[in-house]
Amino acid sequence: MARRPRVQINRPRGESNPRRLTPRWQIDQQRQRIAIAVAALSLLIILGLPIWGYITTFVLPPGKVIARVNEEAITQGDLLGKLQILQRGSEISGQRLDLGTTPFQVFESMVQNQIIRQFGPELQIGATQLEVDEEIKSRHVPDWGDFENETLLQSELTERLRQYLNLIQMDDADYRTQIETDLLRKKTIDALGKDIPPIQPQINLYMLTVGSEEAIELVQQAHAQGTTFSDLINQYEINEEVKSLGGQIGWVPEGLLSGPAAELFGLELGTITDPGRDEDGNYVFYSVLARADARELDPGHLAQLKQDVLEKWISDIRKEQTIETTFGSEEYDWLVKQLRSSSRAMPQ
Repeated sequence: MARRPRVQINRPRGESNPRRLTPRWQIDQQRQRIAIAVAALSLLIILGLPIWGYITTFVLPPGKVIARVNEEAITQGDLLGKLQILQRGSEISGQRLDLGTTPFQVFESMVQNQIIRQFGPELQIGATQLEVDEEIKSRHVPDWGDFENETLLQSELTERLRQYLNLIQMDDADYRTQIETDLLRKKTIDALGKDIPPIQPQINLYMLTVGSEEAIELVQQAHAQGTTFSDLINQYEINEEVKSLGGQIGWVPEGLLSGPAAELFGLELGTITDPGRDEDGNYVFYSVLARADARELDPGHLAQLKQDVLEKWISDIRKEQTIETTFGSEEYDWLVKQLRSSSRAMPQ
């Protein structure tokens, strides 16, 4: 049997043989490189997670913009700083900061104050450094009139101010800015409220609180039979504080009665309203027992009327300007967490 001829394939010089095995040392070297790369990646992940957690917890949130009044931004850090100062002040006086409402109140106040700073000049108001100095002196050395020597007064003021700023952990520049803001707000309120008459028509308003529908019928029947409101209070009032005051709310100007309550100003003397419900679910009657066509406003009522004028002025500006707010539950939760961490008091 004839042998089959051998077929030889000629390969170009320099071309490696595909069947040639890679040396073991090269394989080990490649494995080492892969292992080092994997270890390095794992180390970056291990180190990166806490760093990223730190960044997302402490670096990014404080810089997050939660309000913008035209071009001026208010950040979470700005709000947190204000709240922490209030928190320290509360704890120094032995109280706790109300975390349920205070963050929202302070946030709204910051937005309003920025509006006042931008649009206050239209009302021809401002605050000089001398006025800031005088306000600081009146707050921290209220007995400054007792100092005969100006040098002693300044020394006492410096020491009291230093102690106060150390307690609330606030620097002098920020404190002066806060005082300036307070002055601007007060001047804006006074400028807007200057036309509010100090003497206005008012009603002397009373209330009666009962806890059941059966009591409602008894009150209405007794009133129809001529029982005085004073006697109704003594017999049926369930709130001891209201009862001790004889049910009197006090003299109220018409401007403080809004919504359905505005109808009380026209209520006939001696009659009682249909019962409404209060926040606790109890039933409340109202009655007007006296009326004055011209009565001087209580200082608290005058202040509230001025505040109402300020809020209307701010509301009108908001409609015309670019004012954005993004303070929601996520931002609130972060703030509360930071405040609880920085609190010296027991957890709330």
